[in-house]
Amino acid sequence: MGNQEPEAAVSLQTPPDVPIIPEARRCTFEQFVNRFAPEDARYAIEYLEAGIELGFEMASEAMKRHLAKVKGYEDQNTVEYKSRRFDGGLSSGAWLQAVRIQSPAVLKALAEVSGYHWGTEAHTFMRPYGHLIHFHSQIRERLKSLMEAASKRGEEDEDEDAGSQEAVEHLQCYVSFVEKHLLPLTEQLDDADYSNPKRIRYEDLWYLFKPGELVYMPRRTLEKQLNSRGQKDAFEENTVSQTVWRLEVFQPHMSDLELPMIGGPSNDNEAKAKLYFVDFDGSSYKPVPINVQIDYFDGEKDIRSLAVFPIRFAARDVAAMMAECQEWGRKYTECIEQRHVSYKAWTLLNDPLGWRDGKLVKGRPANSPEFIDGEVIIDFQEAFNAHPSWKYAYGLRSDTWSSDVLTVRDKFPILLWSDKSRSKLVYEWPHIVVSDDDIDFLEGREFGKKHPYGPNGLDTPPPEDLVLLPRRLCGYGLRERRFLYLDVKYVKVGREHVDAFRFLQIDPNNRRIIHCLLTDHFNTKQARKMREIASQDPIPGKGHNLVFLLHGPPGVGKTATVEAVAQKYRKPLFSITSGDLGSTPDAVESSLTEIFHLANVWDCILLLDEADVFLEEREKSDLKRNAVVSVFLRVMEYYNGILFLTTNRPGQLDEAIKSRVHSALLYQTLTLQQTLEIFRMNIERLELIEKQRRSIPDHPQAYLQADKTGILAFAEKHWRQHEFDELGRWNGRQIRNAFISAAALARGDLDLDGGDDDGSAAAAAGVVAVLTERHFQDVANSVTAFDKYMARARGGLDSERARNRFDRPDYFSADESESTPVTAAARNRRASRNSDSGMGARERSTVAGGAAVRNVGHGGAPPHTPTPSPRLFNYHHAPVSPSPPYYVQPAAQGLAVAGGHMQQALGGGGGYVYPVQGYGGTAGGSMPAWSAPPGVQSGGGGGGGGGGDGGVPGSLPVIQLPQHGQQQFSGMVQQSGNNGNEGHLPGGAMQGAHLENS
Repeated sequence: MGNQEPEAAVSLQTPPDVPIIPEARRCTFEQFVNRFAPEDARYAIEYLEAGIELGFEMASEAMKRHLAKVKGYEDQNTVEYKSRRFDGGLSSGAWLQAVRIQSPAVLKALAEVSGYHWGTEAHTFMRPYGHLIHFHSQIRERLKSLMEAASKRGEEDEDEDAGSQEAVEHLQCYVSFVEKHLLPLTEQLDDADYSNPKRIRYEDLWYLFKPGELVYMPRRTLEKQLNSRGQKDAFEENTVSQTVWRLEVFQPHMSDLELPMIGGPSNDNEAKAKLYFVDFDGSSYKPVPINVQIDYFDGEKDIRSLAVFPIRFAARDVAAMMAECQEWGRKYTECIEQRHVSYKAWTLLNDPLGWRDGKLVKGRPANSPEFIDGEVIIDFQEAFNAHPSWKYAYGLRSDTWSSDVLTVRDKFPILLWSDKSRSKLVYEWPHIVVSDDDIDFLEGREFGKKHPYGPNGLDTPPPEDLVLLPRRLCGYGLRERRFLYLDVKYVKVGREHVDAFRFLQIDPNNRRIIHCLLTDHFNTKQARKMREIASQDPIPGKGHNLVFLLHGPPGVGKTATVEAVAQKYRKPLFSITSGDLGSTPDAVESSLTEIFHLANVWDCILLLDEADVFLEEREKSDLKRNAVVSVFLRVMEYYNGILFLTTNRPGQLDEAIKSRVHSALLYQTLTLQQTLEIFRMNIERLELIEKQRRSIPDHPQAYLQADKTGILAFAEKHWRQHEFDELGRWNGRQIRNAFISAAALARGDLDLDGGDDDGSAAAAAGVVAVLTERHFQDVANSVTAFDKYMARARGGLDSERARNRFDRPDYFSADESESTPVTAAARNRRASRNSDSGMGARERSTVAGGAAVRNVGHGGAPPHTPTPSPRLFNYHHAPVSPSPPYYVQPAAQGLAVAGGHMQQALGGGGGYVYPVQGYGGTAGGSMPAWSAPPGVQSGGGGGGGGGGDGGVPGSLPVIQLPQHGQQQFSGMVQQSGNNGNEGHLPGGAMQGAHLENS
């Protein structure tokens, strides 16, 4: 039990054998520690009542005893303590301070019911008397049993009956005393008016707290605890603290009679509230314990100013607060179950206990606040794996406590004097004080029996414990790609399911392939959960994935397809880019392994946008890139989930990717029907937005109404106008952006027409802005102008630049034969690598306006292979680097592009157009800025509006160009100059074609 056994009494002479009276005696402090006559009666129970003057009384008694030893007792009267007295010498406002049990019968009964060995020596119990109150019901049952046993015994058991009768009388005295003086202390706050402040003494805190009840912890308490541990300014914005807790047990302060003299217990011995809240540990719900120390204070204190107090005393509307916490707790469990949720708010800085993790993640603090607006995955287990410091020590501590009652010998021994004047000290008994009666262990053991959480926790917390769940969730931001602290208050569980995949404007065959492969993959995966099923790949761990490659120009629906797939199958979309993976092989492997693991655990649709960055064709000269590609290919092969790769540069992909992709799908530019459908969907979306705007009271913007017929007419006209012209053509993303811009223009026009800068007046008047074809035309003009500017700045259109870099061939059809320009270009490319024709460098074939165009070497006449084309819509920016000049052949109804040193497209004549300003051919046909090669001269005709005179036929006759023809440059029609002299090709002259205004 850990009792500190008292030493033998200091015997001056043998004390008289005085019988114990079965009564309870009230004492002053002087009476409590002194006997003034040998014949003084001994009482079964003695109890000390004193007030705030107890400390002075103790000091006075100490001085008297000191003087009695030093100078003789006669001098003690010089330090007599004077105080206000009433009724037996007790000070006004006195309360019960200590209880001494002197009856061996009572101590024996207490030992029998509690299991603690109290012996026969008198023991003094200090306030709050938890041990005596805790076992009172069992003592009462013990008394009842003794009384029943005594009534059944006969006269022949007279000796035994006398002992039993004495025990009964002593126990009756004890039970009566406890019920009269101690039990009411535990009930004094039960019927309190919680709306009014209530005050309490430090010694009475144990009466305030009931094990298992809900308590409220002000934010200031956690701040104080964190500051004491070195974490300053713990709570700032974007933090929430746990305020509702459940009390496991309250541990009173360790006490003895000296406390009033020394000003309270030491820090280690102060009262502590042992609390817990409930949290999810990654597999089950478990309690998270914490000890809150309550500092000692004199006198009485407002309960609400304590470090922690029962929630029934909270100043706020308790019912409303509990309802709010209950809702957060319900939402917390729902987030754990659903896992895939959305979040729109700032992340939290601290955990429920106020702690931060200073660890850096991706170069920034793991808990720095960040605004999140997107999908998140709630996963505590993976969060704890990534951040072990986020995990608590779960479980109630009472499960590990040991039973131990602590007794001490008080500095005031009990003295027997010869008379009331203390003329002679007769006997001295040690004063045994119970400093720690182990009530926290006793109550903790009882609470543990009723506690629902075992060592393994619970799959679902009880309804009454929902208020104990924190607001903090551990989640992974799919867009941010890191674990975060999230506030459950701002989590949205359950998303509206819209099957956008059905309405996606893509090739129907692509839609069919994606749907069939995904459905089969999910069904097979579900079947594998039920039993082991072999994979198509005989190697273990391989063949369980599904990889798509979506390729095509930007804005044609590649990424939208993946987003729609994730929405259709209700899967999280895990999108990654090259910036998330690093640039070294080790970093890429580490990042990919982690991402593939998380995506597989969460059953995500994994999207790697712009996959060509990591899957670019390997070359001998770049070992680092080769290693990165090899790592990616290897790790990807063992991924067991769904992976979408997208790229607008399929020509740059390493050939090994072909065998690792289950389906490679081409996305072409939008057809007319697809364009119209996208316009219709955006109109419907706009109408939905306006409907929601109307539901907002006092909305500051005017409402918008779309001219659906006019807008669709514009869509068709715009598509047909740019059917063969890349300049100004819109993809799906641009159509969406056009609706945003056009809607803003429509509202802005209404505001400006009415002199209303912000639109509030129009909104208040109920005026409706109309979105028309004109607003879209304004947007189209802006887009086209920018496309032209970029074409000049970059020396060509995006599609041609992509084709010349061998990134992709736009306008490709799988039905094209070997005679098509695409295959011819590829064939020409292969041939050029082994060519020794004297060109000096590998050259490329291209397509312009549907005409077959080839750069040819110096000194030879190109063959004439006219290819019909309705209009010119492309041109080629020829290389600028020094190389032998190359010449072009015009085709019927179209014009080929120029090569060699020419810096821009050739116009309708023989002049040369430079990036900023066109220059006409010079007299005599010489080329501007450099000399024409021998035997070659240029005809007249200007690129920029001016033309030169015709050239003189040389050894290679000049092609005759049309008179007053028109050329198109970056979408602008310019007049050419006069034609040059007619030249002659071997085999006859050829008339140049007239260029149409496209």
